[in-house]
Amino acid sequence: MNSYTSHNMQIQVKRSKRKTACLRILQDGTIEVRGPKQMTDAFVQSFVESKRDWIMRKREEVLRRAKKTITHTYTSGDVFYYLGEAYVLSIVASGRKHVKLEQEEDKQKRLFVYTTSFEPAKVKKQLVEWYTKQASVYMERRVQYFYEKYADALDLRPISGIVMENRKGRWGSCSSDRELTFNWRLMMAPQAIIDYVIVHELCHLKYMNHSPKYWETVASVMGDYKERKAWLRENGVTLNL
Repeated sequence: MNSYTSHNMQIQVKRSKRKTACLRILQDGTIEVRGPKQMTDAFVQSFVESKRDWIMRKREEVLRRAKKTITHTYTSGDVFYYLGEAYVLSIVASGRKHVKLEQEEDKQKRLFVYTTSFEPAKVKKQLVEWYTKQASVYMERRVQYFYEKYADALDLRPISGIVMENRKGRWGSCSSDRELTFNWRLMMAPQAIIDYVIVHELCHLKYMNHSPKYWETVASVMGDYKERKAWLRENGVTLNL
């Protein structure tokens, strides 16, 4: 991998066994070009220049969204989201580590982290474990709900498993062996957005692509999926930990 600057834009080049060239804009505005091992620097420059209008427009969108990124301190008073609701973090010294949500009399929602250490890195680790555990339970329940409701009508293949992870840039996936994977950070999003991602992946149990027929299937389950998809594209950067 190598990189250089052109027209005040950072360009990162990754060569691999792939046969064609493609590009994407990273969250920091860097242009990433991927292509075959024999791809020359001259080709990269020409390829980037041919996509210049798209790059400028897309880069502006990416940088605008990046400004929404929330930086956490992992100290009391920090704010975290759970199912679309804001919770104020309260760290409590305790010999037994656990996390719980509470709504106080003043209607203030609080996320209590009972911990043996106030060190931010350890508080973060505890929160990651908690969000992942919550996601496993919640996602499995919602996947089961939608699958049981639409499996026969849509002729969906059986699910082989459900996995939680934090794959950068992906909210969900459906493998060829029918394993569904979801990003546990979705637990910070409103329930309607989580449902969209679940339906999106379930419909891949019928179509392993994004063809018109695939999107017709998604629409048959969720008529407003475009609005939910747009929300996730615009606000996904806020779902960070």
